Formats: sequence, C-alpha cells, structure tokens
Amino acid sequence: YLPPPLWYNIVLPIHKMLCKKTSSLPPPPAMIVSRNVSDCVNSTAHEILEFEADPDLNNVNPSSLRDGIYQVDVNGSAEHPLRFGLPVVAGWRSFPSSLEPSYNELATDALECFTATTGFRVSGEVSEPEAHIYPFEDLHVTVVTFRPLLKPKSTEEVDAIKKFCWRVADGAVRRRDWPKSIDGEVSPKLCFRMKQIRLGKRNAILKWEELTGNLNIMRRCLREELEAQKRMHNMQNGRIGGDGADALSQLTLTVPDLVHSTFIRFWKAPSMPGKIQLMFEKARKDRILHAKIDVDLNIKLVCEDVPCMHIPVDHDHVLWGLDQCV
Repeated sequence: YLPPPLWYNIVLPIHKMLCKKTSSLPPPPAMIVSRNVSDCVNSTAHEILEFEADPDLNNVNPSSLRDGIYQVDVNGSAEHPLRFGLPVVAGWRSFPSSLEPSYNELATDALECFTATTGFRVSGEVSEPEAHIYPFEDLHVTVVTFRPLLKPKSTEEVDAIKKFCWRVADGAVRRRDWPKSIDGEVSPKLCFRMKQIRLGKRNAILKWEELTGNLNIMRRCLREELEAQKRMHNMQNGRIGGDGADALSQLTLTVPDLVHSTFIRFWKAPSMPGKIQLMFEKARKDRILHAKIDVDLNIKLVCEDVPCMHIPVDHDHVLWGLDQCV
C-alpha cells in the first residue's frame, strides 16, 4: 500500500484538536499498487480474476463447436444423444440484425485475447482452445430450463421427457395469462435493453433488462403448466415403474438469476487474463451498451445435445416452435 494522501495528514491534526478523538475519522483510502500495469483494469478492478474452465464444456469435443458445423457429441446421435438438456429459449436465430455489427466487433476484439478459440471464428489450434465465442446466430436468452445438459439414464427416458416437455410448452402458450396480441393487431414482443457486459470466472455475458414484463409472465405460465402436467401424470399413471415415469414426476423448472445472453465460455483458464480484462473495460464503453432490441415472442423448446446452443434447426433439436424459426 502507498502512504496516506496529503489531505489526510492535514485533516487529522485539525480533527484531533476540534473533536478530541479520531475514531469517527475514516481510515485512509486503500491504494493498490499493481506490479504490472496491464493487470490493473480500472479503479474498481484491482486484481486479475482467477479464471477457470466452464463446467458446461467438460468432456465436450471442441470440433463439435466449430462455426457453421453442427454435430452431436462423440458417441451420440440426434435421436439418442450422449447428453441432452431441455431449455426454453427466446431470441435464438431471431435476434435483430441491427445488433449484429456491434456484436461482431465485440467478438472480434475478444478473439485477440485467446491463443485459440471455437465458435465465432476458429483460431489457433482447435484441439486446445481457450474459449468458445458464440456466433451471432447462437445468441439467445434462456426463459427456463426443464433439464440441464446431463447424460440420460436410457433412451426411453430421452423420449419420455421430450414428449412431456412438449406438452408443457404447448399448454403454457394456451394459458389465459400468456402474452397475446391486442385486438389482433399488436404482436406481443420481448424488449431487451442492454445493461452491462459482464466478465466472470468461467464465462462472459450480455446482461439485459426486459422492459415489457412478458418474460416474467411466460416463466410463470411455464411453471404453472409444468406443475399441472405433473399432477395429471401422477393421477393417470403414478410412478408405475420405468425410468421415464420417475423422471417425469421429478422434473423441475429452473430460471436464470439474471436476464442474460452468454457469449463466451472458457475451455480452460486463459493464458492472457490481463488482456481479457482490458478488452472488457473497453467494451463497456462501446456503443453496444446502448442497444435496445425487440424480439418476437416465439419461444422454442430445444433439445441441446451440444452446449452453447450450437445446434441445427431441425425436428430433432427444435421440439416446439420450429415453424417460427427464421
């Protein structure tokens, strides 16, 4: 730490004389000295983040996350994947093109911070990437998740859960409270305003604020429909054996803590952490922070057998909402 600033040494004697005590005087402000200028990103970030691998990329073949190439993970298939998750997403393949130039500029800057990457543009040795940068078309906002990306117990479980979650999604949009057009003239939308570009230990996100309230309504409808479908399932069938029946009864719905779009995930701790933080400080001042976009209310229930929503638009992967895909 550096010595206290000059003003502190001047104020302290006066304070002692007038008040006869110093307990109420605040301590001198802490000043951190960085050994490397590039390690000190700004006045609020005094130390380098301790980056680590994102667990969503554990045991994933990097070649399955190359831009423009969509394939299931090793030893899996679209019908019976090695792992699968079931998120409901908004904006996937439908973010407005007005955002794309700013996002591509941000992603291009990020490329320079890693020795090798997958996704947005393959760079370096693809077998040993440091980060996955989302292509623009893979960006999305997760509405809810019925099932995280996990290995299924059986092919029967895969089929049973897919069909059940399809019924939940289809039933939710038919609920009375689901956002609907006004007098058949105004199509309901989600309106996102960007609040922050946030860098974390395992990934980086675009943090949004949803302005219409429709996102919360959709989440409530999906939660209520899930519980209704589970009650109906238990009354009709009970847990009468089979992995599928038990799995359906135990399904839970999770909602992200933040409204966000993940756009970088780390395969491993990057080798240039200071450079990454400097890039993000620059990005926070970029015009992308002023972005405000409208997204059509066309949610999709997807089977995610490769992480980062790097999946094709087809009947094997878009279980509900395929007809609304762009």
